[in-house]
Amino acid sequence: DECGIISYTRTGALRDGAVTVSESIELKEEKLIDFAILTHREPSIISDTELALTEGAILEFDPSLTAEVEPFDPIGLSADQAWGTDTLYRLHFRIKTDKCNVTFTIK
Repeated sequence: DECGIISYTRTGALRDGAVTVSESIELKEEKLIDFAILTHREPSIISDTELALTEGAILEFDPSLTAEVEPFDPIGLSADQAWGTDTLYRLHFRIKTDKCNVTFTIK
């Protein structure tokens, strides 16, 4: 209630080797929404709707979102043991709105 969330739904599917995650959110008022995904390798932005991940994987995202890649040191997460690196990457997908339905697909 403090965040002003009216509803939030996340669904996921695995079909034909592709992972799809759909996010639906409705807020009481317009705010900056930041969907975040973590990865252990630095991705590169291909276009306004695609990021290149590791081993040839492509992350496709909704064109209404703005993407940003942020490296960070995951202090306390034992990332070196769990992920094999001391730097993780947080992928931010942002939109300012009070309602949205967005989809992420990894192929």
